[in-house]
Amino acid sequence: MKKNLTFYTPILLVLVLIIGLCSIHAIAQPGRRNVVGDIMPSSEELDDGRKSMIINDSEKSNMRGFIHLPTVRLSVANQRQSTQNIQGLTDYVNNFSPLKATMDAPISLDSREIMNYPFIYMVFPSGQVLTKLNAGEKSNMQKYNNSGGFLVIDVHDTQNLKNILGKEVSFRQVPIGHEIYNCFYNFILPDTKSTAQKRESEISLNRPINGIWIKNTLVGLSWAGGQAWSNQYKQEKSLKLGVNIIVYALMRYHKLL
Repeated sequence: MKKNLTFYTPILLVLVLIIGLCSIHAIAQPGRRNVVGDIMPSSEELDDGRKSMIINDSEKSNMRGFIHLPTVRLSVANQRQSTQNIQGLTDYVNNFSPLKATMDAPISLDSREIMNYPFIYMVFPSGQVLTKLNAGEKSNMQKYNNSGGFLVIDVHDTQNLKNILGKEVSFRQVPIGHEIYNCFYNFILPDTKSTAQKRESEISLNRPINGIWIKNTLVGLSWAGGQAWSNQYKQEKSLKLGVNIIVYALMRYHKLL
């Protein structure tokens, strides 16, 4: 028995030393908490090569996470997606939220890699562009939409979009009280102003945003507001709503809703 204890004693001492060093490291970083109450890593420290992560908190300012935002490359000739909108949103997320955003290199819509991203933004200037997408692009859009990804699409032709996304998809306004309106910034709609006094932290929207739904689950937006994310325009209301869209997409992708 004494032999056995003698053999294990150095191992136990090493373990105690490691635990002690970890405790000192935790004490040396006050004011930052993780989900178990010790250290909350910064959003930069969390970014470990994956495409996204979020640690939610009842205090929005304590939220941590990161997201990689790609621009999408289409097979249709002369239909390059502008990087300016994603760059503007990336800059705003980094400057005015606790999250870290990185703009990635363009990826093809028919690439399997697209499934690694919780959020995709695309602009289609006409419904005709949708009809010219190749089979892989159309298939990927439907798979992405059904697998936890959040599509934000600027297009007026919802019928051609529905043909791609599937017959179970519907388009309707996002109602008052939905999480996307208050998951970071707090937005209110016109018909809430008459029933409650607007708080200083609340932001008024002119109208509800248009959602892409599968049954009662919001899986994307048919919305033109992303054009205002560009650093050329910097429309703050649209950028703040963009932050909410990012947070909602992360929470949906990581099954926190």
